[in-house]
Amino acid sequence: MAKVAGYGRYLDDPNHIGCPRAKTDMTPCAARDGRTAEADDRCCVGCGENPADLLTALVREVTAPPAES
Repeated sequence: MAKVAGYGRYLDDPNHIGCPRAKTDMTPCAARDGRTAEADDRCCVGCGENPADLLTALVREVTAPPAES
């Protein structure tokens, strides 16, 4: 699986997104399943986090300058 911040697509099933917070690959996940995995409070059913906050953290990770060695 190719990963960015723990999220990734499976090489044998590129339509399936793996989430680092999911308990199993069948756990409902806002990253993979969209709004169908949102609870009434708009948080992800699988991890309880707000999808907008998770997306913000992912954007920060992929846009951060590389660490100096």
